[in-house]
Amino acid sequence: MKTSPGPASPPPALPPPEAVPPVAFLLPLALGLLVFAWPTLAGLAGVYRTDGNFSHGFLVPVIAAYAAWRLRAAVPWGFRPRHLAGGLPLVAGVLMVLMARWYELALVPRGVIAMFLAGLGLVLVVVGLAWLAGGLTGVRRLAFPLGFLLLAVPVPSFLLNRVTIPLQQLAAWISTMVLRGLGIAVSRQGSVLSFPSGQLGVDEACSGIRSLAVLAAVSLAMIHFSRLSRRAAIGLLLAVVPVAVLTNAVRVFVSGIFYARGWLHLTHGGPHELLGLLTFALAIASLAGLVSLLTPAEEAPVATAANAPAARAGMAPGLGSLADVAFAAALILFGAAAASVLLDRHYDRLYAQSLQRLTHRLSLETFPRRLGPYIRIAQEDLSETEFNMLDPTDQSLGTYLAPDGRRLSATVLYWSPPEGRPSRRPDLLKRPHSPDWCYPAAGWRRRRDYRVACPPDVFPGEAGHVRLFERQGQAMLVVFWTGVTAARTDALDQILQRLADMVQSWHSPPLANLHTVTISTMVDEDPDSAFQAALDLARAMARVLPDYGIGVRPEAP
Repeated sequence: MKTSPGPASPPPALPPPEAVPPVAFLLPLALGLLVFAWPTLAGLAGVYRTDGNFSHGFLVPVIAAYAAWRLRAAVPWGFRPRHLAGGLPLVAGVLMVLMARWYELALVPRGVIAMFLAGLGLVLVVVGLAWLAGGLTGVRRLAFPLGFLLLAVPVPSFLLNRVTIPLQQLAAWISTMVLRGLGIAVSRQGSVLSFPSGQLGVDEACSGIRSLAVLAAVSLAMIHFSRLSRRAAIGLLLAVVPVAVLTNAVRVFVSGIFYARGWLHLTHGGPHELLGLLTFALAIASLAGLVSLLTPAEEAPVATAANAPAARAGMAPGLGSLADVAFAAALILFGAAAASVLLDRHYDRLYAQSLQRLTHRLSLETFPRRLGPYIRIAQEDLSETEFNMLDPTDQSLGTYLAPDGRRLSATVLYWSPPEGRPSRRPDLLKRPHSPDWCYPAAGWRRRRDYRVACPPDVFPGEAGHVRLFERQGQAMLVVFWTGVTAARTDALDQILQRLADMVQSWHSPPLANLHTVTISTMVDEDPDSAFQAALDLARAMARVLPDYGIGVRPEAP
């Protein structure tokens, strides 16, 4: 017996867009953001761990996340068509992170400049996501946590040194005046204190820059969480610089007392670090005292999940569209992560090719005593402080005598390439640097009116640089190469050159080793004659340096 089929049952109704649980689209977005940002986060962690100037970076995201959580109910979550403008900072941030990744793979692995660009890019990505999810109103209400993230971005050394060197010298000057007032014989050259028993250098740890960066972050957090008035907030921010400098001057002064009394074991190592912690605690206590003295603003209610029902009620209407936008943003982030992996693989292959050239490299301990007509008359090593700062794999420091009796100091520092794949290195390697940092720290002033170009044929494959420094009636000419494009006089010229180097590196092996070659000589009257003598020595060195894994062998004439 046949039975006629009954009416077909209707298909199950899809849930309305507003019924999509937030976890369904937040999880892919969070996963995409984590996969995309992981190389940058690993690089930033290496900077925070190895460079004390940025050790506060670990706490910045935690504070920013807590502040954003407290403000979550004040943001009108949900997507509106006008929120699409948030895609601009999102895409710009993704491109900036990829450019920074290319930069570090092509030129300097885990360099601070690359981490600076990548850090800014990640902040832009977070701003773009907040804009898409909460509109421009949400970005304004999350202004503090979003802006606070900028404090976790490492600042390049050419900007950092503009603050570091003056603070070094200011701390040294204050401590010198106080020590002299106590009857202790001390003189100062730049940031170096000279006692009858020896010299005490005021390094970056005593310069105030580390405390200044941390204290700036602490003061901003105090302003936000204490709800200070605008006038009180400005006063607290203005107090950060003198508090940082004065507390670090106390640290230098106490170290000077120890040194003058012969307690040298207290001027370095654990005791010196403990002294730094105590002076930092003094700085924090000073800021806390200022906060208690400043008149707080009238208590303004902070939107929370408990006191903002209106904000919660307005969340539902845009959640369906917000899910679509979140999936699109996750797709962009996953695509960018895939592009980053392709960059890694490409440069890993080129890097392996570069390492083959360094297999039979000689040690700098065997560097020749005679270089053409130049004869080495003295040989020395880096000081303990310099070695700890630079940590080179190999070094050669010597004084060479020219046929006319001129003495020239030649320094060659070499850093071995990291073992394994450089794109997987989470730590920050020590870096070559130009004399623009160390010479001013020792009291030398650069003469910027002396502009001489270094001929490109002197040191093949390298961009040479020339500096003329003066101090107390003396002049010193310095010619140097750093193994990477750096220290150019014109900032635009440097940027264009680095972009050209990145493009060229796509087909040729990237730099697998880092090095610094510096030639310096005192100037009597004519800087040009000193410059010519330095070039002659550089040409002689260029013939043998490739045997030590540095530079390219010049072509035979």
